[in-house]
Amino acid sequence: MPHRLDLAWIGLLLTLLGYGVSLWALWHLRGSFAIMAEARRAVTSGPYQYVRHPLYLGETLTLLGLCLMIGTAIALLFWAVFIGMQMARARIEEAKLARQFDEYRTYRLRTRFILPGLY
Repeated sequence: MPHRLDLAWIGLLLTLLGYGVSLWALWHLRGSFAIMAEARRAVTSGPYQYVRHPLYLGETLTLLGLCLMIGTAIALLFWAVFIGMQMARARIEEAKLARQFDEYRTYRLRTRFILPGLY
């Protein structure tokens, strides 16, 4: 249990927000979802019109919320390592999509990587 109740509440809100973003992204991915990065089709609808990797954004928010609820430095360190792994996976996915779909290269130029308004 975290020592600060305010961090627990913030963590809960981030977790719920992250779940919501993840579910929205999964809904738009549908048959294009894969555990291993694959290029089935370029999805640009729903949350994908704002960022190229909303599922990773949702997972990152969810895990940050859980780590805040745990409230330890080790939990936050775990979260930082998780972010690094997600970014590496996103780069692999992007390379596959750009090689297979011409429209993905154009989409990548107009859409943010993971956070709306930031690179």
